[in-house]
Amino acid sequence: MARSGVVPTKLEVVMPAKKVRWEESEQEEGEDEEDEEDEDEGDGDEGDEEEDEGHEQAGREHKDMEAQEDVLVQLLKHGVPLDDLGIKFSDTEGLECLLDSLGNSDASSDKPRPWDSIKSLSLSFENDCQPENPNTLKSLLLRLPKTITSFELCLPNNYTLSIEEPMSMEPVLQLPQKFAEKLTAFSISCEWGVQHMFRLLEHCANLEVLTLDFLSMDSQWMAEQYAEATGALKVNLPKLHTLRLRQSPPDIISVLWYLQAPVLVNLDFEFDDEGGYLDFGGEFLAFLTTESNCAPTLKSLRIAGIQWDAIDICDTLDELPALTHLALEGVCFDEDEDDILQNLEERCKPSTSHRHLDQPAPFLPNLKVLELIGIVGQKNFHHLVGFISSREQLFRTGAWSSKSFGSDGRLKALTVTCNKRLSPLDLDSRERKKLKRSGMVLNVFPRSTWP
Repeated sequence: MARSGVVPTKLEVVMPAKKVRWEESEQEEGEDEEDEEDEDEGDGDEGDEEEDEGHEQAGREHKDMEAQEDVLVQLLKHGVPLDDLGIKFSDTEGLECLLDSLGNSDASSDKPRPWDSIKSLSLSFENDCQPENPNTLKSLLLRLPKTITSFELCLPNNYTLSIEEPMSMEPVLQLPQKFAEKLTAFSISCEWGVQHMFRLLEHCANLEVLTLDFLSMDSQWMAEQYAEATGALKVNLPKLHTLRLRQSPPDIISVLWYLQAPVLVNLDFEFDDEGGYLDFGGEFLAFLTTESNCAPTLKSLRIAGIQWDAIDICDTLDELPALTHLALEGVCFDEDEDDILQNLEERCKPSTSHRHLDQPAPFLPNLKVLELIGIVGQKNFHHLVGFISSREQLFRTGAWSSKSFGSDGRLKALTVTCNKRLSPLDLDSRERKKLKRSGMVLNVFPRSTWP
């Protein structure tokens, strides 16, 4: 069947777990009762009946499982064309069985199998997955379709792979080089240790989008430990434009020094639920300006679930002149610190020196979209209004040249979710008029879940 239309076909499958044989289960349950005497002769007959029922149930479940596997194989051999496939396995044996059933493609056939035309593949293994050797998985990856350019890999907990030391020197798993070189998008969910995750990226020179989910792994590795474990391995991703970090421990920043992404445009940090303190003033700034050298190109930055210093983050934002989209979500500040919104406003206010009014240096001159989630309230909203109006004033008076930045200084969209600790947000008429005059799209949401 020829591919019709432009809408890609997507299939998601959860493969059934292998069932423990009834005989084995009965043997284990009966070990403790082997020497006990039957209270009456009828118990034996009842036990036989239960055993027969168990055999029948196990047989039905086995047939159902085989039927599901057969349906999937037939779909991948003879079904409609597929662009996107996601499969969740209980173990690597399930993937191996599927690949064995599919066999090799028929090069002489005019019609390629759906399996052989897949562009995006997601493989997930349950936490109780226990492959005897991680290299088994690598050998299975060699048998995947050559057409794959987007790959998602969700790996089981490290204890199931007998990784006793998080900083083990030997890499647990590596992608086949030819497979890795074709990837333009890669998503990894893994808590084995950052050195193992970075090893998976070793040959991914053509990656454009990368998502790393650390699954809130223990913060047992710092930059020095990573360097010791890998020989200071540098991961070079020359085409990477989008990097997303999920459930990250705060000290991931120091390890990012070893990730080189000079054309990075979108950076999205989401830290684990426990949060922590992030050194924006040092390590993060060094990653942006020195190690990765992506500060001049970065256009979108999202930070979620972390504690930081308000002045340090403003100093960091000062180094991002191309930034058009800034999102701060669930960010915590010490009570005695200056407010982040106050610091934003002060960056756009003139200062006085020697009785002269000095105009501020351009600060976020290209910003178009601002999202402030859980850090705004009535207590500090006037600083946000001051920041917005001061920016516009600087562009309007020519203090900041719109020709130089290709911007008129106006925000196109502002999203605010309130923090109840700062008292409920109640905009007065004057503040509403200011925001309306700016012509931006304004979204203000109360959110009682924020502390």
